[in-house]
Amino acid sequence: MGCSSNLLPESESVQFPEVYNGVTLTEFPCTPNSPQKYARKVMTQLFSKEEMAAGLFGKVGPSTRPLLSPTRSETIMRCLKKKYTASCISKCMPQIRESLNQKCRDLRKKFGKNPVEPAVYAISSKSFCVSDDDEEK
Repeated sequence: MGCSSNLLPESESVQFPEVYNGVTLTEFPCTPNSPQKYARKVMTQLFSKEEMAAGLFGKVGPSTRPLLSPTRSETIMRCLKKKYTASCISKCMPQIRESLNQKCRDLRKKFGKNPVEPAVYAISSKSFCVSDDDEEK
């Protein structure tokens, strides 16, 4: 179920771009009938694979998994609103949410039930985080 011909004029996403870590999210290409594909592209820029594997985009049934960062999740919605009409987003929101949560489930399968998380070490009263990359050096 697509949203054919429901893209907004290019001018809005160019005039008010969404930028995250130096990447202009609203420059990603999108198709009129697949807002969920565009949302997945944006999500992979906003969240690490580990974060996606550990969480969910939106509350789904009785799951106890934590929700992904509300601030970055809202960025996905803002990007969608700059590319697609409100009626398209409203009509396609169940498919968008399902697609984003499926991406999280797929990564969870890849990482196993407990996704890899950075190791946390305590030294005296201070804590610091070491990523897997730091441990290999």
